[in-house]
Amino acid sequence: FSEYTNGTIFIADANFINTEYDSLFGIGIGAHNSFQGMEGLNLGLGIRYVYIEDFMALPLMIKASYGLPLIDAIPTVSLSAAMLYAPSALSFDEAENYFEFRVEAGIEVISSVGIYVGYRDIEIEYIDDFSERSSNSFETFNSSFYGGLKMSF
Repeated sequence: FSEYTNGTIFIADANFINTEYDSLFGIGIGAHNSFQGMEGLNLGLGIRYVYIEDFMALPLMIKASYGLPLIDAIPTVSLSAAMLYAPSALSFDEAENYFEFRVEAGIEVISSVGIYVGYRDIEIEYIDDFSERSSNSFETFNSSFYGGLKMSF
């Protein structure tokens, strides 16, 4: 990511989710900045490319994160929520819609390195003309808890 003088931070991210039935690959970019008048609150907007076999989408993302104002002896703790949505105009191949929701808690264990845990729900909708798919209804691709490591430089 890159920080400019006005405080906007650009973050590139990539993820891979492998389930029993399929795999999802995503790569995206977002612009994040602090919210005026509320210490610790950051808001972000972005876009991500999502690929699942026979399914591609460009969901738009909105994200909010809040750094808890704890004492200096406790490492930085943050809470965040993100929502991604791609309507049919931003869905390609056999895709009709894409919806993702995430909530997350993280802690910085050393400078610029943090661990996090969260919950995500990813819903996908295929085009109506495939008989093995339900007609125009969202299917749950993944609904689970997750964890990981974040590094910033």
